[in-house]
Amino acid sequence: MLQGIRKTNEFRKTQKLFNAMIFLPMPYSVFLGAAEIYRDLRRKGITIRNSVDCMIASVAIENDIMLLHNDRDFKPIEKHLGLKVLTSV
Repeated sequence: MLQGIRKTNEFRKTQKLFNAMIFLPMPYSVFLGAAEIYRDLRRKGITIRNSVDCMIASVAIENDIMLLHNDRDFKPIEKHLGLKVLTSV
């Protein structure tokens, strides 16, 4: 996300927001989970466009947390694999 910010002041504001966040670990099991998410959905005829989305979903599922997103790739993961999402703030 940060690499797409062009204005320095916006970059610094966003960086401060990230500094306040908790970052979850990504053990080997998360990578396996991401591969399973992708494979399970492909078997159902669904292709996730960005493999990073599978990684993000795997972290959320493994840590049993809700994901706030604005990305259509998470919809089938929610529907078919039980990803918990936050739909409104």
